[in-house]
Amino acid sequence: MRPLFNIKTPSLLTTIPDYDFHGVSPLDFKLIVGGVIVGFLLASLVVRSRRPKTPVWSIMNFTAFITVVSGLVGLEELSSVINLDVILFLIGMFSISSLAERSGLLAYIAGKFISLFKTRRSLILASSLLFGLLAAISMNDTVALMGPPLAYIVSKALGVDPRMMFLLLAFSITIGSVMTPIGNPQNMLITDNSGLQAPFVRFALTLSLPTLLNLVVTPLVLMRVYGVVDGRRSKIVIVSEEKIRSRRDAALAMIGLVSSVTALVLNDITVTGIAPHRGKGLHTIYNSFSDLHVLGGA
Repeated sequence: MRPLFNIKTPSLLTTIPDYDFHGVSPLDFKLIVGGVIVGFLLASLVVRSRRPKTPVWSIMNFTAFITVVSGLVGLEELSSVINLDVILFLIGMFSISSLAERSGLLAYIAGKFISLFKTRRSLILASSLLFGLLAAISMNDTVALMGPPLAYIVSKALGVDPRMMFLLLAFSITIGSVMTPIGNPQNMLITDNSGLQAPFVRFALTLSLPTLLNLVVTPLVLMRVYGVVDGRRSKIVIVSEEKIRSRRDAALAMIGLVSSVTALVLNDITVTGIAPHRGKGLHTIYNSFSDLHVLGGA
């Protein structure tokens, strides 16, 4: 018997009979298994697009199970590939963002902002900036959930193909989320594992200009592709005040969002000798967000 993969940690299938792999080394075989797992994951997500009732977490969990069972990642290695600090931070961010969406705060902000613009071009540009900037401070997943109804309403007010606004929403939240460490989970992983000093400030200073530039260029490109010409728009059927479903929850969500961004920026400015947003810092933010979410549900 010999190890299936050249790793120290045993798994459920760490050994196989001493078969001839026809010249395939253990490392190559490991890469093959990894490729099969990635292929399975992509195929499962494609199938899920046609069967949306299948929860995404079940696909991810089963893929992770296969990864461990196959020996690609050993049981003792799990602690090194799972970043608990980032997971707790994301739970906190999703909690407060969910509270903001559920209370109607995000819809209120969106309605107030968009109502300021009277022409097609200005409204499309404003929508791009709105979606992108909201994604930067409240995570792209949150805006992806609350954005489609708003994008559809705007498309009706503009008299354009709704698909254009849905594409604008998708592009804008993806572009805008790269501007801050809390815009998407990938940025949070980069921040936590890179040891980057003052990441919030560094992200903003480095990425603000290209992000804003792309948020302006993208809607102009879509307008050209879909043949949208400038002109007066129809009135948008949004009554912002009616979108606030719970004033208390909206206040808590606003406090959470503002305080989180403020705390991260102040941490970047005042703490320069150690890597920010690690260890206790992430746990503190997570606990604060969780407390606000509990208060909101009370």
